[in-house]
Amino acid sequence: SKLIHQNATLNGISSERIRIIEAAAAAEHGTAEMHVDERTGFAQGVDNHDSDFAARSTLKVETTTVDAARKADGRKVALLKIDVEGFEDQVLQGSRDTLSRDRPTVFLELHHNVLRDRGVSSHKMFDSLARLRYSLIRLNGKPVNLGAAVAAGSLMPRAHVLAVPCEQSSLLRASMRLRR
Repeated sequence: SKLIHQNATLNGISSERIRIIEAAAAAEHGTAEMHVDERTGFAQGVDNHDSDFAARSTLKVETTTVDAARKADGRKVALLKIDVEGFEDQVLQGSRDTLSRDRPTVFLELHHNVLRDRGVSSHKMFDSLARLRYSLIRLNGKPVNLGAAVAAGSLMPRAHVLAVPCEQSSLLRASMRLRR
């Protein structure tokens, strides 16, 4: 948590604007096993033997949901960044109430290969966002067409997308075009 506060200070963000929760975001409260690169401190939920981890160890961590953290904090969530190395579905499941009530924009780093290896369908995950009235937009402002990407075999192992409340998506796409 000390490094997060240092990073916030370096970026001009007051400590009153952030709240550090020392738990992993998940679909429910509990514990999870993380695989840690002892050299860098980088941790992930899957032991990815293809990574360049110098020395691996495991660590049990507490898990909580975005919904529980939001309820405890009491403040509305405007932006939710999810970068969880292939466990995006778990964080989204634990965020349903926040997504429905606060309607934040969600920045997702998707690890399609890890999701696939875990037996998680990207289609189902995106369908659940669609049911919550979210549009998926690439960082270039164009809509995501997952079906076409899968059919063409062009689904990248990792991708960055925005999940934007439908009521805001046309405004966001227009502002992205203006910035080019």
